[in-house]
Parts: sequence; C-alpha cells; structure tokens
Amino acid sequence: ELYYDNSKKFETTSYGVAVDGTIAPTNHVNLLDSKKAQFGTGYDLQIYHDGSSSYILDNSAQLYIRANAAIKFQNEDGGEDIAKFHENGSCELYYDNSKKVETQSWGTSFTGNVSPSANNSHDLGASGAKWQDLWIGNDIYVADSGILKIGTGSDLQIYHDGSSSYIRD
Repeated sequence: ELYYDNSKKFETTSYGVAVDGTIAPTNHVNLLDSKKAQFGTGYDLQIYHDGSSSYILDNSAQLYIRANAAIKFQNEDGGEDIAKFHENGSCELYYDNSKKVETQSWGTSFTGNVSPSANNSHDLGASGAKWQDLWIGNDIYVADSGILKIGTGSDLQIYHDGSSSYIRD
C-alpha cells in the first residue's frame, strides 16, 4: 500500500493493483498485441490490436463518438479523407480521396454515376414513394420492350419491341 496525505492511493490486490486517483504517465502506455484496454464493470468497451488489425469493441447498447465540430475518418497519415461528419452540417463519403456523396440542407448530392448493385435488379422509387420531378440534361435510355408510361393510368405509352416502335394512347 502507498499513501499520500493520509489517503491510500495504491494497493496490490488479488486481481492486480487498485489506484485511487489519476494515473498520469510521463511517456506512452504500451500494450502488446492482443492485450486489451478494457473499460466498464463488465469490460463493455475494449480497445486492442491483434497484430494485424485494430479494434474498438463495444458490448453494450451503443457506442458514441463525440467531437466539438466534426468527426473525420482519414487514412493513417491524414493525407486522404474517407468520411466526414459535420455538426449541424453535411455528411461526406469519399472514394480514393474524391467526394462522392454529400448531404445538403436540401437533400443529397452525388458526384459520378449512381448505379444499382446488379443490372435490372432495383427500381428508382416505388408505387407508394414516387419522385416528384425528374430533370434530365440529355438522353433517357429504355431497353427494347421497356415502356415509357405517362399519365396516372399509364394512358400514353411509348415503346420499341426490338423491330417496331409504338405510341399508344
């Protein structure tokens, strides 16, 4: 046991050591591979490196990451952005240090193409969740036998079946 000013500050125990107060290292705290910094009564938060990868593991309900103005994910040397989250502002996603997605006060902006994960596999919108307006700067491509339907009851239809073109009203 060690005391300071008649208060016990350090004691060896059956599970290790007990410290009452702040631990203030004068240098780095080094842990070997697979040794964990564990926090919480049930070791709910663990931070460790297994020799190949690093981990932050939270076994409780939620993990909060808080910052004053922004949270930024970058590569090791800080030279490439991966994602940014700004307080009361945008969220940004990057690919190879190039911003591809950004939330705005009016919605979301994209740089580059927006594509489904597989050809002919997903719809844009749905019967109960329709887009209000569609603004096109150039062409609209519709595959053979695909129908451009206009009107609430699809009253006007324009299509091409591979050999002939049709306009139906």
